[in-house]
Amino acid sequence: MQGSGMFLTMRPEAYPDLDTIAVTGNSIGDLAGSNIFGRNVTHRFVSLVNLSDNAISAIDSYTFRALPAVEYFYLHDNAIKRIGADPFRPVFFFQIEFS
Repeated sequence: MQGSGMFLTMRPEAYPDLDTIAVTGNSIGDLAGSNIFGRNVTHRFVSLVNLSDNAISAIDSYTFRALPAVEYFYLHDNAIKRIGADPFRPVFFFQIEFS
C-alpha cells in the first residue's frame, strides 16, 4: 500500500502493546492535514518511530497526534518541504532526527 493510507491499518485494537513503528523505503508523500492513524486513534505505548526514507513531503500539528509517548523519532532521508505549526505537539521527544 502506498501513501499515508498504510498507517490506517495500524489499529490499537489489533496491536495493543505496540511500542515501535518502523516504516521505511516507501513513497508516502504529504502527511499534513490529519492524524495518520485515523480519527480518534491513539497509540499510547509507542516510544520509537522510524519513518526514514519515505519521500515524506509535509507534516503538521495533526500528523503525529496519535503518538503521545514517543521518545525517539527518525525522519531522515525524506523530502520534507513543508512543516506546519507544532508538528510534534503534544508529543515530547528526547531525540528527533531530520536530514
